[in-house]
Amino acid sequence: MDIDTSWIELPNNHPTYISGTIKFIKLAKEGLVDGKALCPCKKCRVDEWLTIPEIEEHILFQGFDKRYKIWIFHGRGPVLEHMFSDQHGSIGDVAGSTSQRAQHGVIGRDDMRGFLGYAFGVNMSNVNELEPVYPHHVGSSDQSEPNFFCHSSINEPTPSATQVMNEKEKANFERLLEASNKELYDGCKTFSKLSFLVRMFHIQCMHHLSAESFTMILELLIEAFPQIMEFPSSFYESKRMINTLGLWYEKIDACPNNYILYRGEHSDKDEYDVCHASRWKTTKSKEGSTSGENKDVKKDKPAKVFRYFPLIPRLKRLFMSSRTAEDMIWHEKDRDKQEGILRHPADASAWKDFDDKYRDFSSDPRSVRLGLASDGFNPYYEYHA
Repeated sequence: MDIDTSWIELPNNHPTYISGTIKFIKLAKEGLVDGKALCPCKKCRVDEWLTIPEIEEHILFQGFDKRYKIWIFHGRGPVLEHMFSDQHGSIGDVAGSTSQRAQHGVIGRDDMRGFLGYAFGVNMSNVNELEPVYPHHVGSSDQSEPNFFCHSSINEPTPSATQVMNEKEKANFERLLEASNKELYDGCKTFSKLSFLVRMFHIQCMHHLSAESFTMILELLIEAFPQIMEFPSSFYESKRMINTLGLWYEKIDACPNNYILYRGEHSDKDEYDVCHASRWKTTKSKEGSTSGENKDVKKDKPAKVFRYFPLIPRLKRLFMSSRTAEDMIWHEKDRDKQEGILRHPADASAWKDFDDKYRDFSSDPRSVRLGLASDGFNPYYEYHA
């Protein structure tokens, strides 16, 4: 199917761009899923399901994603056949009607199969071999570099992808893969057990639900829909399953007065030498006091906990997904580098000076620059900045 996509390079107010948008909307209407389609605007990037009026508004006002030139997710006939050809080794990447997806063993709209492939670095075209597509551990004897930036790295493991999962990783992967292949209940084609649980956690994070609220919602769902079998009944059971997806964090005991972290040389201390505040929680005595001889210290419960989120595994995860990997190098590959206009930190003189000073670092577009944001932080203990 030959489709002219040259109009997506034009400004949003250009007559050819507007007429091209109208033609695209007509094409998108032919392949709706429950009245919605994937939005190809610069913000959604073929990753959000929206109604046709919403898609039209996004394309006209936010622009069309210039990377999406082969419209495999919109239309019918040969386009859908191309989508279901499973050329990327992950049938979970396709979009189509519920019945079409069910015929290919795909449950729900969410790409849980591809998600697991990215999370565990597994070649999903042959999950029985469980062959990683990236080295799991830093310091591997094989120093060759995996290609994180194209789908070929998923179908064709690179030379460095030779390590085998350990037993724990393999057990976690198989358990999650089984959950992604199980319907939420008999006959459900909208959600798998894993995709429903991931959606629940997304809602919990977005709206700051407490663990108790999350558990009560789960209990209500299971009570109202008894056909949902073998599903976690509490927040902590659910979290235990989600945690196996990786991106863990480390809990470190902290001084209640924020002086130190109890790690390294301070790991065995019960209090800090300066403030002498106890590392542990204290309970009130019968007289209602927490000081003096009647103070009861519980050494199994720290007074304050610092949660450390390791940065390197999170950066690796961004490069393990072909979608986010493209975003990580957008500043070099797709950014409009028009002189005299500041649209991105890469346009600033500080960025350019850094690139000139450290050319080995800046020559690789995958090099990550970290910025320190201090919004809301006031070091001077003033009520106003």
